Amino acid sequence: DPSKSTIKTKDPRMMKRAPQILVRGCAYGDLEGKMIYTIASGKRGAAYLTKWKSSSSSSGGGGPNSQQQQQQQQQRTIHPEYREQCSPVPISATS
Repeated sequence: DPSKSTIKTKDPRMMKRAPQILVRGCAYGDLEGKMIYTIASGKRGAAYLTKWKSSSSSSGGGGPNSQQQQQQQQQRTIHPEYREQCSPVPISATS
């Protein structure tokens, strides 16, 4: 039967999926929590040290309760500042 020969396999062992990257360790870089360091690696490949920086953005406002309003309206964003390979092979955990 020709229709059976054109059926693609649905076996999960035969299907490819995106690589899974796991954070193996993390630490704060300052007392205020504005810098975070992470070490991440997958099952195969190198491990990377990433420095993340936190910043907050607020929308302007005035009035007698402007400080309270600004604290409520602040949004915190975290973005990578740099990433550097720290090991050519995967790592399992850090302490």
